Amino acid sequence: MTWRPGLPGVLGDIAEAAGEAAAVTLCRAQGGREIVIPVRPAGSQLAGIVGIDAAERIVAALGPGRVRLPVGAYRGQGGKRRLGMEMLAAGASSADVAERADVALRTVEKWRASMRRASNQLSLPWGED
Repeated sequence: MTWRPGLPGVLGDIAEAAGEAAAVTLCRAQGGREIVIPVRPAGSQLAGIVGIDAAERIVAALGPGRVRLPVGAYRGQGGKRRLGMEMLAAGASSADVAERADVALRTVEKWRASMRRASNQLSLPWGED
């Protein structure tokens, strides 16, 4: 298996075969679930999610069968946090982030505070040459 940041396990292999966009799209749609890699991708659920070209490349690389996709950082609470942090970094309001990420406004305020703490962190000269 190929390791890529944010694309653990088989998602790294899918990214290598069909591109990172296809792996992320598949993870967002089916992360944490088992999917079927079909013998013929035309008309399959896989092709419906990533497109026929990417599905054909995935089938060629992995072969047909069942694959359990990891959740990665694109679904569940990790996905919500990732989306929220990206939106905050881009300047979105807390209310917009809470609505889009489907979390409480208080959660967004905690994320914003952690971003401020991280940006205010002092660098100490110890260990630097």
